[in-house]
Amino acid sequence: MFTVQCGEKSVEVPSVTGEALTEVSILNVPSEGALEGRPWMSMDVQVERITPTRMLEPTKIFERITLESAVDARFKLSSGTYHITASYWDAKGQKISETCSEDKGRVHSVEGSQYQVDMRLCSGTTSADATPTTSTGSNQRPSDGSNRTPNTPGTPSTPSTPPTPPTPPGAPLSFVDQHGWLTARNGKLLDKTGQPVQLKGMSLFWSQWSTAFWNREVVAQLKTQWKSTLIRAAMGVEEGGYLANPDAEKSRVKLIVDEAMKQGIYVIIDWHDHNAVNHPDQARDFFAEMADLYGQTPNVIFEVYNEPVNQSWDQVKGYAQTVIGAIRSKGAKNLVIVGSPSWSQRVDLAADNPIQDSNVAYTLHFYSATHRQDLRDKASYALSKGLTLFVTEFGVCDASGNGNVDLAESDQWMNFMDRYKISWANWSLNDKPESASALKPGVNGKAIWQDGDLTVSGSYVKSKMK
Repeated sequence: MFTVQCGEKSVEVPSVTGEALTEVSILNVPSEGALEGRPWMSMDVQVERITPTRMLEPTKIFERITLESAVDARFKLSSGTYHITASYWDAKGQKISETCSEDKGRVHSVEGSQYQVDMRLCSGTTSADATPTTSTGSNQRPSDGSNRTPNTPGTPSTPSTPPTPPTPPGAPLSFVDQHGWLTARNGKLLDKTGQPVQLKGMSLFWSQWSTAFWNREVVAQLKTQWKSTLIRAAMGVEEGGYLANPDAEKSRVKLIVDEAMKQGIYVIIDWHDHNAVNHPDQARDFFAEMADLYGQTPNVIFEVYNEPVNQSWDQVKGYAQTVIGAIRSKGAKNLVIVGSPSWSQRVDLAADNPIQDSNVAYTLHFYSATHRQDLRDKASYALSKGLTLFVTEFGVCDASGNGNVDLAESDQWMNFMDRYKISWANWSLNDKPESASALKPGVNGKAIWQDGDLTVSGSYVKSKMK
């Protein structure tokens, strides 16, 4: 078990051991945020288990704690020996201080009921014998008044979900570091500071039919070259997808999530299904497992129903409440996105009978050459009723995914989404020979794509992200 504690709240992530826990407290965290005469904004703590090693390879846990969140760091670890180090960063991503070299090599034997670590800090730019600058402080809540705990990007018991490493010296904070946990409230998507935020990115194609693009290189390129802040992992459910091959499909999802965490962008885990009400037990169990893995990870968003087709809103709502209940039962506060009838276009029906949950958004899907002002009117009505909308899928072409490309109408939709800060993901990052694909047929899924590799849709959407 690994427990992160800040203020009055704690988050527990179970491990595969049943050993007794020991509280580990890092003392003398500077409460005023000043080190080496410079203000610090975040502290990165690294805990590396040396023994026992029978569980997995030696496990490294990274925890980022902001000045707002805590001035004393506490963890609960199983008995064993550890290296425990810390580093402090300013607002520009420059390292101010870190654990001195002699303390980095110190082995901490964590056995008793409490173990306190008082590390010697050294300047990030001078030798290891510099004088540390620390002061003692007490716990406090985040400045926004919530009980939010710091980000826990990985657990020692989950090798498939490695923790996000600290931001390197000189590097800017990632998009997720800047915005943190997302909350749907009063028609807006709010970040950790309570300010509206708009995510922009790409949706992968059905997982069972586009495996060449479900790789780390695609996620990294979308972030670095396209400036995407979001990727949608559209996990196919029927027709040879999750229902037939659950382990393979989960592995693909985890790979995309892991890389999104590494790149510091948001990722949607999408139950890509038109008939989810027909297999609610599988959906409930899947999202309960995902909530176990990622319920303390702000990068992850859960989309529990892609596109209902002929189902009523009462059917969709009942299904969604069941799945959301499974997610919340794991202590996960992640944003959950729910579809609506008629291919996720009847958000007006959801607006008149919304789901009672503290953090739910509603997906709106459109294809510009088919869906025009009438659908924007339905969206406007939902917004006026306080629903938070999230366009998890749209195309610049006909609703079939092919046919005519209408960039003029696409611009109308872009203006609408920008006006209301509605987040979006374009369909789709794939090379299928159809208008909705961002890449031309035969493009290498692991290569750096040139302008000539992009379709009209791909070029248009990339320009809107950049």
